[in-house]
Amino acid sequence: MFDAVQLRIEQSRVERRLGVNADQPSLLAGLLWDGHGRRMSPSHCTTRQRRYRYYVSQTDDSSIGEPCWRISAPDIETLVTERVKAIISLARDDAVASEALDVDAIHSLSDRVAHITAELDQPVISVRRELMLRFVHRIELVSEALRITIDLSCVDQLLSGNAHDKVAVGFIRSAKQVKLIVPPSSMATDRPRNPSLLKLVSQAFIARREIEKGGSFQEVATRLGYGREYLADMIRTSYLSPAIITAIVDGTQPQTLSRRQLVQTVRLPLDWAEQQRLFEVA
Repeated sequence: MFDAVQLRIEQSRVERRLGVNADQPSLLAGLLWDGHGRRMSPSHCTTRQRRYRYYVSQTDDSSIGEPCWRISAPDIETLVTERVKAIISLARDDAVASEALDVDAIHSLSDRVAHITAELDQPVISVRRELMLRFVHRIELVSEALRITIDLSCVDQLLSGNAHDKVAVGFIRSAKQVKLIVPPSSMATDRPRNPSLLKLVSQAFIARREIEKGGSFQEVATRLGYGREYLADMIRTSYLSPAIITAIVDGTQPQTLSRRQLVQTVRLPLDWAEQQRLFEVA
């Protein structure tokens, strides 16, 4: 009986933390801080029977004279969610492009990131909040910018260290408060990096590294689990010009450039400038 009671108390504590039973739980409660180092807590007001949610600075004696900061909860929650998804995807792309992962690890990491991204799109806020609490270390509004710090090791064991993101926000100041204006949440201005091309580059350099270790072509193909033709495609791809590789890693390659196009170009020019003209990479 005692154990059952303790278990229920612990479950209730977790549910309160995640906002499971709240009418309108706040995604970022406990994670958000203003430019004076004050925690920003959930608040709301009701006007004409419509409820508006905010995050507002918690003031104390040490912050007397400093205006209260206020920001729309739906706006910042949407922006933070999109930025967090972008940070995680970027970390995945960097790991794939680093040549440090084998094919199985690339698949595992990609599946993990896809799962987290799907969970962050869930309408159930307690699911999203659990993820935020797990790997978002801190969200700060400083110097007219939103700064997010994520512990990547909590995202996946193949990642490590902290990732930092910064996005500009607007300020409207008055005597009593600072109201923050969040920019449009769409990430359309960011060039998405093509996971298929990044994976191709990683596989190509892994294949070349295995060739350089020694052994016959067939032995290397067997080691990697490739057919001879596929291994030949990977080796050829590993000799793409640095400008093409950089464009793929940065996401600035032509949007029409595809994995098939790179792999099936059997007569790849040896001259890097000719390669760049062929694939229309500046």
